Amino acid sequence: MQQKTQIALKLLFATTLLAITLSLLTTETASAEVYALTGNMTLVERVGFPQIIEKDQIKPGETWTYIYNLQGGHKYHIYLVGDWVNLEKHLTDYDVYVYRARTIVMNYISSHTESAGYPEQISNDEKGWYFTPEETATYYICVRNDPKDSSMSEPAILMAIEVIEPDIYYRIEMEEPSDDYIVPESSYAFEFITDQPRITVDVTVPNRLDMYEARLYPMANIEAGVGTMIDGLITPWSPGLIGKLNKEYGGFNDDPQGYRNYEASDSCERNGDDMKIDFNSTYTDPVLYYLVLIAENGQGLVTFVLRTDFSPPNVTLINPPELVKSDEPFNLLCSITDISTITQTDFYMSTNGKQTWKKIDYSYADGVYNVTVPAQKKGTIIDYYWEATDSLGNNAKKYGQTKAMNPTLIKLVVDPSQIYGGEKVIAKGTIELSYTDLMLNYTRSGKTVQFKVTTDSDGDFIH
Repeated sequence: MQQKTQIALKLLFATTLLAITLSLLTTETASAEVYALTGNMTLVERVGFPQIIEKDQIKPGETWTYIYNLQGGHKYHIYLVGDWVNLEKHLTDYDVYVYRARTIVMNYISSHTESAGYPEQISNDEKGWYFTPEETATYYICVRNDPKDSSMSEPAILMAIEVIEPDIYYRIEMEEPSDDYIVPESSYAFEFITDQPRITVDVTVPNRLDMYEARLYPMANIEAGVGTMIDGLITPWSPGLIGKLNKEYGGFNDDPQGYRNYEASDSCERNGDDMKIDFNSTYTDPVLYYLVLIAENGQGLVTFVLRTDFSPPNVTLINPPELVKSDEPFNLLCSITDISTITQTDFYMSTNGKQTWKKIDYSYADGVYNVTVPAQKKGTIIDYYWEATDSLGNNAKKYGQTKAMNPTLIKLVVDPSQIYGGEKVIAKGTIELSYTDLMLNYTRSGKTVQFKVTTDSDGDFIH
């Protein structure tokens, strides 16, 4: 009961504050024309779910403003689609204006005024794809039916949804829904694009929370003829935003009794029960997905990650030496690449046949990992490996081996230095190793022949 009272007070305070803010904004505004202060308004309490604009809801010359609380630094896909999008008839021309509320001033941010029949996409990046607020604030998204170019007010859908990236961990506070009030934290929706055929969603649930469900919805696949492109960005097939299905695409909703794909969903059995979606598809082209998380009882901090990277890091040894000089330190190098972020790298070595391993610090610069191995005695075999782990726990090890040896110098004399056909040649020399096999190579006119010789007790040889 106390929790419901707190929710009621919170909503009452928000509504009162909104009324006071609007009253103040009408007395002092920025210099740009503020369409958001005319017409009707809707306070959107849950980001990520569609706002339905009915036929004749916004007649030519009228406006309707949707008020969102957006998080600074978060990336949102905000767009206006629906039946009104028609490049042949183009009977309706909806324009979109964006403002930010600052104390008693309404700051104009941007306008989006495509021709009649074209969809609108609200963005502030170079590609014209996404809107990333500079700060956490209240934003006014005003839809205006341009009286100059409109003859109708056809149905539309305004969507603002947060965009997430694969293979990154996210945390959100979730809370059970109420029968009496809208609880914004009771369900969340997120958007992402991937061309990977396998996707897993791992959701870690705290003990104080019982989640209802996690759902994955494929929403658009341009190659399959589902969805549209706005300025090069995949956008959902609009009926799919209100639960309609086109084969396996669409059906988006957060209704506990609504549609879900059983192969792309999972639920909790009890408090603290983690959820995992393991979705395998035949898609080879980029597909737009929506992820929905729905709470049931309790509250708590939920951690989730959308995984498309299931491969271990790629560890490559750089010019690994077969032999190194004894009694001198030497360096071993490697490079490590991965789709995800490398979070842990270690180097280990063994000089007793891999019975025990010693960890050694390394340096990193310009994509190269560099370790300095202490000097080793002659004849020592050094086994070693690099180990790398990425942010998703994928792990890889790359082994190598080298041997510490004394350097040796080969002195070779060929007598005579010039010969004629039928004459013999004598090759003789010495090295610092006794009873050691050597291979002599004779090359003439591009043809090479080899002879094996063995040094004597003094390291001398002759052929």
